[in-house]
Amino acid sequence: MMAHRTCVLALAARHGRIAYVLIIDGQPKAWALSCIGAKSRTDAARVSGAWMAKFDPDVIVIEDAATARRKKSNTKALLRAMHRVAARGPASVATPPRVQRFANKHEEAAHFVAAYPQLESKMSPKRRCWKPEPRNIIYFEALALAQEAGFLRQGSANAAD
Repeated sequence: MMAHRTCVLALAARHGRIAYVLIIDGQPKAWALSCIGAKSRTDAARVSGAWMAKFDPDVIVIEDAATARRKKSNTKALLRAMHRVAARGPASVATPPRVQRFANKHEEAAHFVAAYPQLESKMSPKRRCWKPEPRNIIYFEALALAQEAGFLRQGSANAAD
């Protein structure tokens, strides 16, 4: 008899994009982002629903829009739309708080890349403060949410004390 593999779909939303990271047995296996999915609540629901149908996860991890800090109202609306779709499906929905454990997003991303080398291609060079945020930083936000919910393999990406 084959053992059941835990499949977790971590969703994240930032200005102008939504993304997922698929985590199987504590390891990131697939990831993608959509700018079209961030155009409206309807688009966010449609795109995230397609991801949920494609992967049929056991658990969906998404930030709680009610407690989200540093998110504008449009981004919170996207989170709420994705949460509504997730809540209607068979998967459990986890809504951990988004905890900032690093000085900045770049340090957080570097830490996850050190733990999961397969994400190295998603790491952007450190940006200057006047330049726009790198598109791929959203993947690391999804990973941070999955870590807070306890779905990343233990000891993989814990912040240094």
